[in-house]
Amino acid sequence: GALLFAEYFPYQLATAAEEYGGFDKFEDAYGIACDRDENLYVSLSGKQIKQVTPDGEKQDYAVTLVNKASAMKYGPEGYIYYVNVLKYVFRLSPDGTKNELFATVQGGVFDLDFDAFGNLYCGGNGQAVYRVKLDKSSTVAAEYSPITIRTLRVFDGYLYVGGKDNSTNQNAIWRNQILSADELGPKEMYFDWSSQINTFSSVLSIAFAADGDMLVGTDSPEAIVIVHPDGTFEPLYPGVLEAQTYAMSWGNGNYLYVNRRSDDAEKRKIIRINMLKSSAPYYGRQ
Repeated sequence: GALLFAEYFPYQLATAAEEYGGFDKFEDAYGIACDRDENLYVSLSGKQIKQVTPDGEKQDYAVTLVNKASAMKYGPEGYIYYVNVLKYVFRLSPDGTKNELFATVQGGVFDLDFDAFGNLYCGGNGQAVYRVKLDKSSTVAAEYSPITIRTLRVFDGYLYVGGKDNSTNQNAIWRNQILSADELGPKEMYFDWSSQINTFSSVLSIAFAADGDMLVGTDSPEAIVIVHPDGTFEPLYPGVLEAQTYAMSWGNGNYLYVNRRSDDAEKRKIIRINMLKSSAPYYGRQ
């Protein structure tokens, strides 16, 4: 009577991360975006945009005006806005049939995001954040010299900016409070990536959970680092994800979509990650 069998109960395991959309080594992906219906759009080198439906089926969607989109965002009225390091913002019609040059800014732009006022913020190698309004006008919203901007994300009344200070080689995430539709507050340091994480890795992309956790995509071994609102940090699913996390787009539920780029073409994949919680708002698709 000393040895007894333990009672057990059935339970289910959810997949933490899985390859998604059936992309292979011959498809070179860059910017990604998700719409209100959970369709994922993936920009491929060679002027292609593929659409992956919620059931995981991949299909042709559109042709871009440039070789690829470094970043894309789903925007008001169903348009997809995209950039590619040039001094232009492009726009794709909701049915994918019409491209247009939407706006011209003063410097090359790499990433973009909408705020609650309908403004489109973008930045890149111009060492400034540009504000583009839906009437196609553009202004410098914030000076960022000598920083090359790699990624932007609007969350809870702030514009977060990730990039590299060219004078110190410091990678970091800064932020500006959004004071009104036409004014940003001064730039402030939010997270010093180089000193806290890794001097030799880069901030590549940013996403936010509804609870305020910031996810930072990187080329460091951790692939994605969670920065909590109190400044503490930890890797997301350590040992499961591989670098580099070039771009992220959170869907309408618990799934975070990631473009994993690599020098090894076999490892270039779109990954769907079960975050077990929801995203902060993407104002362009509200």
